Amino acid sequence: MKRPLGVVLIALLIFAASLDVLYGTIGPSGPRAAQKLFMASIVVSILGLIAAEALWNLRPYAFLTFTLWTFCAIAFLVLSRLPRGSWNHPTRLFEPILYAGLAYAAAALYLRRVI
Repeated sequence: MKRPLGVVLIALLIFAASLDVLYGTIGPSGPRAAQKLFMASIVVSILGLIAAEALWNLRPYAFLTFTLWTFCAIAFLVLSRLPRGSWNHPTRLFEPILYAGLAYAAAALYLRRVI
């Protein structure tokens, strides 16, 4: 079974992004700094592994797992950007969500056409 190059790249990027999310919560800052995000990072990482495996092997449910991973990744992005201590400081959520959403939408349109 021959995989298109774009599908391979997207699968590798999902895998790398999932590991980066997990490393970001338990990495050098320590688990105490991101204790509330730890469970969300576990869920995003597991869904990322499932989505990457489904894309790598071109499973019939690959697009569904990619879409589920995308929603969870956006939710994790919002949770990670919320202020931890004080609610008096403004939070800039629009730009990161916009750019991540555009990248995920472009990947989803490509995957929908290929798979």
